[in-house]
Amino acid sequence: MSRRINIEIEEVSGNFDDYDFMNVDKDNLKFDNCIFKNTKFIDSNLSFSSFMDCKFINCDLSNVTINNSLFVNCEFNESKL
Repeated sequence: MSRRINIEIEEVSGNFDDYDFMNVDKDNLKFDNCIFKNTKFIDSNLSFSSFMDCKFINCDLSNVTINNSLFVNCEFNESKL
């Protein structure tokens, strides 16, 4: 069962295994050294966000809005983009 995420801060780090970011509408987030595994981002708006040194393993990023977002040194393994 997925754990629903509630983002109250703008800087995020850590490991997220089987989390649910579906329908999140939050921009200008900073993800640093995160590992996302079996995580769903479906239909989320993460525009103007940055992802630094993150890994996405078996994640679903279907219909994610990432306008003007930045991905630096990120890995996508077995993920749906």
